[in-house]
Amino acid sequence: MGMLILLFLAVFFGFSPFLHSLDKAYVTKPFLLTGGKIGKVSVPYFALDQCKPYHSITHDPKAESRNFGLYFMMKHRGGHCDDGILICYPGTLMRNHMINEFKKMSDFRLKRTFQIGNKENDSLSLECAKKAEQFVGISNPKQWRGIKVYTKLTNSSNPLSARELILETSLTNRSYTFEPMTRQLSLNFGTRVSMFTWVTTHFGQPFHDKEFDLAEQYAMQMGYGSFLEQHVGLWLLGMDMLPWMAEEFVSLYVYRNCSCTMDAWFTRPTDENDPIEPIVPSAGSSQCQMKQMDETFELGQLDAQHLQADLVFTVLTDENWQNFTVELLQQGEKGKNLTMVMNFTIGTIDNMNVSFPGMNTSVVNGTQMPNGTQQLRFDIFLLKHWFVIMVNGVQFGEVFWPNEWWHGAAWKNITAIRLNGQVLLLYGPELDDYRIENENFNASVPLPFSQKIDGFRKHSTFFFRVQMLNETHNTVNITFTDGKSNNLTGHAEFTIEIENFEIIALTASYDNGSNKTHNVDRNTTTIQPTNSNVFELLFNFTEHYVILFNGERILPNYTDDMPLCEIEYVKVIGDAILLDSPKLHVPPPIVKMGDQIIVALEDPLNYGDLIVISNYKQKPSKKIIVSLFHSSPECNKKC
Repeated sequence: MGMLILLFLAVFFGFSPFLHSLDKAYVTKPFLLTGGKIGKVSVPYFALDQCKPYHSITHDPKAESRNFGLYFMMKHRGGHCDDGILICYPGTLMRNHMINEFKKMSDFRLKRTFQIGNKENDSLSLECAKKAEQFVGISNPKQWRGIKVYTKLTNSSNPLSARELILETSLTNRSYTFEPMTRQLSLNFGTRVSMFTWVTTHFGQPFHDKEFDLAEQYAMQMGYGSFLEQHVGLWLLGMDMLPWMAEEFVSLYVYRNCSCTMDAWFTRPTDENDPIEPIVPSAGSSQCQMKQMDETFELGQLDAQHLQADLVFTVLTDENWQNFTVELLQQGEKGKNLTMVMNFTIGTIDNMNVSFPGMNTSVVNGTQMPNGTQQLRFDIFLLKHWFVIMVNGVQFGEVFWPNEWWHGAAWKNITAIRLNGQVLLLYGPELDDYRIENENFNASVPLPFSQKIDGFRKHSTFFFRVQMLNETHNTVNITFTDGKSNNLTGHAEFTIEIENFEIIALTASYDNGSNKTHNVDRNTTTIQPTNSNVFELLFNFTEHYVILFNGERILPNYTDDMPLCEIEYVKVIGDAILLDSPKLHVPPPIVKMGDQIIVALEDPLNYGDLIVISNYKQKPSKKIIVSLFHSSPECNKKC
């Protein structure tokens, strides 16, 4: 008997005879509530849709029935909604229910036994009333109810810990906690034969709570005058949120905070499919900006035995982001403070720049990011001697060499990573062992190697990063030449002999093309062994050639040099390979201003070029001197 009365109640609430066309078949899609704007949402609503057999809509006899409800989803990996999604609605089970743009329906009165009021000082209903006043000028909190869905760290002191999903409702005035890592939540507002609300999580798993037993309890006691408010539970949520039969829209107010990546849909019995996970998540709305993120994540001590690691994380940007900075950190002296190992900044204003302690900042051209919402996956490959940075699978720049890279595994002391910028962290940072095995960043150059040198001038530096091939004895020969003939007349040659990873001899010679060679005596150096089969040679061209081997000078002042203005080519041969192409750094030209007019040419002059001097005014003079300057003073000429 009680169940029959309850079914009558369901008909009274939802299916009173304001008949819509039952024979009208149409198909809908889940209605997205978390689009770009926040505020009022009106969802088309036909109560009798839930009475139809689902196959009459889809024409598929095997199709499963659907229902009115709310569906919440985050991407299967990453993201959070700690600030929550708030959905407000005028409670149908209120005494003075508001409908049709929240105007009173004068010809309807809800019997007292079915009324459920808000608890005093209920935070959700008060917050919803505040929103209603902001948008439509209504400020009666007694008419408002709300539900809120949000995530929460299981360990507040660890930002990488799992998050649990929490549902709060003002109808029940309590919260419901779901298992950690719950990514989907469905509130189902009844079926064809029942208006009881039930709850499922990912993969349709039912959520059980003792509140659901109150439905059967009320069914047995209703005939004896029991009040509905004495049996309040989630099972009533659909009856309270769905409007009366006379209404054709479900009117909601939806607020998703700026750092929330959860989406919400209103589902209907006529939907042809379930909500689909978005390819790129969104956060907040176009009316709010993401919060400034500044967090440090502990990584623990990385395992240097593997000599490589892939540190991966994904962030979400919005239309207002400008830059994002990543810092790899290591423990300071005596375990205090964190010091920077590597730092890079990427954004929409400037190209990416990369910094290492004790080194100049490297700027990677062509890496300025576009504005707008986008998901960015960062892979920082920490290899044996260098770093590689990839964004969404694209390598930014070449490889980045830290200071004193030849010691190997420069990253092995990294213990933390700091992320700073107007972005939202979706997942990570974490180490991805699989990815590192499937990437090849080998930029080595086999010998012999030769390269033309452009723009060479005083104080230029040349880097060679070398890996030896033999375990005991290796010889590397580097030659700078004018390139005028194949027999290398006019060249400076340097030969380094290394045995058991220690330099045993260095020979330098200069042939000026007159068949006369000037040799530097073989020099047994006291340089420390490298303990590795790699080393760096740096040539600095000042008044004489200066050579640094792994940061230490190995050549005395050597003034019998080949003039810099004659150097056009470099050639490398020997028992080794180059780990990357040699790098030439040329300082900007020094222009001294005086009584002269000096113009720097964009390109070097060549035969047939014409120099035109116009609009030149000066005091009467019988002579004008035009001087052509080379980048090196030795090669300057006057005409």
